Amino acid sequence: MDWAWNPCTGCKHGCDYCWAKKMADRYKRSFEPAFHPDRLDQPFNTKKPGVVFVCNTGDIFSPGTRKAWREKIKAAADRAPWHTYLWLTKNPQYDDSWVRPNWWLGATITGPEDAWKREVMEGENIWYSFEPLFGFVEDEHLYDAKQVVIGRATNYKSGWAEAWALNVSLYYLSQNVPILSK
Repeated sequence: MDWAWNPCTGCKHGCDYCWAKKMADRYKRSFEPAFHPDRLDQPFNTKKPGVVFVCNTGDIFSPGTRKAWREKIKAAADRAPWHTYLWLTKNPQYDDSWVRPNWWLGATITGPEDAWKREVMEGENIWYSFEPLFGFVEDEHLYDAKQVVIGRATNYKSGWAEAWALNVSLYYLSQNVPILSK
């Protein structure tokens, strides 16, 4: 990742391990979903091609976000196709309108209860973030991906077993999928 672009911030998932919520609290800022139209031109104004993490201080599909926001953000990304965009959500609702060769669509997987996310992921460039990983994920719940991230939540002291991460790592290594371990 070269830089983060946050035209939408905040989230209502209420995860107690969320680093972005902790930062908002620290600086006494709201963590309610918010749209920032003044940031829409940032990718277009950055001419050097880069890997851009979209909305890393929120969730673009969080309850409280609006479809109109997502459409404007997608249109802004389309205006700067020289970048590669990383999208990540706990609540994937991607459809065909999200598929682009330079867009990587991601979903957070915290355990086997997130197996449903495989069914809604479309496109060629799919990635998963197993961070934080709170349970053992059987091989049948692991899915095709172009890249994965594995790790525990930053400064969160609960629910981690190296065997869980090892199982995920071995599965994706056998598939020749790049792994970022945090």
